Amino acid sequence: QAVTATTADVYIGGHFDVVGGLDRNHLANLGPTNGAVGSWDPGADSSEGAFVLATDNSTHLWIGGAFTQTGDHKSIDQQGFAQYAIS
Repeated sequence: QAVTATTADVYIGGHFDVVGGLDRNHLANLGPTNGAVGSWDPGADSSEGAFVLATDNSTHLWIGGAFTQTGDHKSIDQQGFAQYAIS
């Protein structure tokens, strides 16, 4: 449902719980050249997940969607918006 990319990763968000055989609740990152699932796994609650992803291509990723918690496997209150530092 949502996608954005940096030179290091492709970030995806949507209505999924599994990506490439790994548990990923609505948010995941993929390798830009091989599509391998990365280690980033913040998760988001709700059945709808993320609708919008944006990045400045170097330091930050912004997520908007129908969730109330994300980060550290859905333990941080984030009402519909979250920001992550990326490398």
